[in-house]
Amino acid sequence: MEVSDSDKIVCMERVRLIYEQIEEARKYILAGSLLQLRLALILLDNAVELMMCRELKEDFAYHDYWRPRYQPALDEWYRAGLGPKYSDDERRDAEKEFEPKARILQFRLNRITADERDIVCICHKMRC
Repeated sequence: MEVSDSDKIVCMERVRLIYEQIEEARKYILAGSLLQLRLALILLDNAVELMMCRELKEDFAYHDYWRPRYQPALDEWYRAGLGPKYSDDERRDAEKEFEPKARILQFRLNRITADERDIVCICHKMRC
């Protein structure tokens, strides 16, 4: 599967957006006022959510691509352990909310540690 130039540009724009948010948050943290620290938290929380979305989107797309279209083949696919490690309900929740994203990344995919999940979830609650 080849990636088009327009897809590469979109990907670079997303990476740039995350990078700029992190850099701006760094400036706010170094400035140190209460308002600037709050703004840094908001920016970092948003950057984390974007990265989690991106990671899950790739995993979801992979399983959607290989998912059999017909029920007997789909049942066999799941029995063989080739399906996703998360349920359809977990995926639906992760597409809408922050904590289910972190839960899938930690419990189901082992892409982040329990400590990392705890930190991003606590920071997200503080931000909200």
